[in-house]
Amino acid sequence: MEKQNVELYLDDFRYFYRVYPNPESNLAPFVLISGSFQSIDTWQKHAEWLNQFAPVIVFDAPGVGLSDPLPAHYGIDFLANSLLKVLEMEGIARVNLLGISYGTVVAYSFAQLYPHKVHRMILAGAMKEIPTDQIEDIQKSITLLRGGKIDDFVDAVLQRLICQDKQKPVEKRRAIERIVRSMLSKASTDDLEKYELNHLRLITLLPVDLTDFPDVPTLVFTGEHDTCTPRHHCLELAKSFSKGIYTTIQKADHLFHLEQFLTVVGLAADFFLELPLEALEGCTPIEYFDKQLPIEIAA
Repeated sequence: MEKQNVELYLDDFRYFYRVYPNPESNLAPFVLISGSFQSIDTWQKHAEWLNQFAPVIVFDAPGVGLSDPLPAHYGIDFLANSLLKVLEMEGIARVNLLGISYGTVVAYSFAQLYPHKVHRMILAGAMKEIPTDQIEDIQKSITLLRGGKIDDFVDAVLQRLICQDKQKPVEKRRAIERIVRSMLSKASTDDLEKYELNHLRLITLLPVDLTDFPDVPTLVFTGEHDTCTPRHHCLELAKSFSKGIYTTIQKADHLFHLEQFLTVVGLAADFFLELPLEALEGCTPIEYFDKQLPIEIAA
């Protein structure tokens, strides 16, 4: 049966989510939060796989995917509150959050504001701030976009998303680059506007406040060859949580969800189901950072 999108409004901005029910599960629903150039439809295969364990909600925040463009001055709290409205609509008390790339800032902000509503959280392809060199790359891509140089814009975006070092193994790199290039080249005016507005929002509003981290178990991961949100930035973020966990996906970059589908959904499921992560193949060794453990003082 085809799943229907649900339409909501916040401050007159239209946005959408899709529910994959699982009435036999007692688990808190899994919420997938789309990133840039992603949408509810992007996650259908992932949602259907995860749906065997729990209800799944795929969420296009205002300014993302199928939703209306959102002016850059609207902050991350606004996006978090748009997700709160989804939970209120569905009568859901607690969720497991999975934020991907741009979606990680929405997940993190929601967990900061409403930690009692989050059972566990995954931040996939995340960092606390955008480095200066990447800000320059983003601004360059926006300049190309505004100048109508779409081919050059696409090249600039792919340079950030896909590892360019051919000595580093990335699964399906050439095929996925062709797919993403075609998608970006055919992007609608709305999608291109969202790219600009959302990246301007990130440049303006990051870094995230790591002194007020949400006290929920949090897994941070990315592709081992990610050059967009490099692994050392993800590791720094994981260490900031009271119950942080870190790993990377082997033979993958920032498009890990396309390159290593089974590893990504398996990792998400095992974490949300509170199963041992070490049993999953395709990840680098799992690292745990628990600030609540007692500190041993040397004699």
